[in-house]
This record gives sequence, C-alpha cells and structure tokens, in this order.
Amino acid sequence: MTIPLSEEQLEIRKVMREVPAVVGIRKEVQEQMVSINVPIQRETVVIERRPYTGTGAAPANAFRGQEVLVQTKVEDIEVVKRPVIREEVVLRKDFIQESKPVVDTLRREDIVEIGTCSADLTA
Repeated sequence: MTIPLSEEQLEIRKVMREVPAVVGIRKEVQEQMVSINVPIQRETVVIERRPYTGTGAAPANAFRGQEVLVQTKVEDIEVVKRPVIREEVVLRKDFIQESKPVVDTLRREDIVEIGTCSADLTA
C-alpha cells in the first residue's frame, strides 16, 4: 500500500501594476525685473565764434534779424522680447531594485504512528 504525502510550496509571481500615486510636473512662468543701462547718442548744436579772415563787404541783409533752425537727432530705445529655449527637461522612468519580505504558512502532510493494533488472525 502506498500513501501519498503532500506539501505546499511557495510560488512567487511578480505583477506590474499602476499605483495611484502619480508624479506630475508643471511649467510655471516666473517674472524677473531686469534693468540694463543702454548708452544712447544725441546730437547737439555747438556754437563756435571765430574771427573773420576773409576780405569783402557785409552782405545786403546785414543788420536785419535772422533765424536759423538746425534739426537734431536722438537715439530712442526699442525693447523687443523674443522667446528662446533656455534648456530642456527630460522625463524618464527608472527601476529601483529592492527586497520585500514574503511571509506565509506552508502545510505539509506527515505520518504519525497512532499505535499498534493486534488482530487475532487464528479465529
């Protein structure tokens, strides 16, 4: 007669699942006040007096009031903002290896002798 004895063994399976914790990132606009000193040019009128070195009579309109207007120029500053890419952010997922303990109770069958039984076979 043969009596089979059974036991349990642990079979470990790993399953990837999505977790409710999600890592999110967001771009935010930050503003910064910038002050730059820009050199500019402007024209001025310089009045210079010097002695007359030529010969000749005074002009016909001498001793009459006269106005002369001189146009001057000045540089203006134009501010133009243009967007440029400053840097890139790369998102990737890495795996981290760690150990997690698994504890369980395994069952096993064994034979226990319960005693001897004598049977009278001569009867």
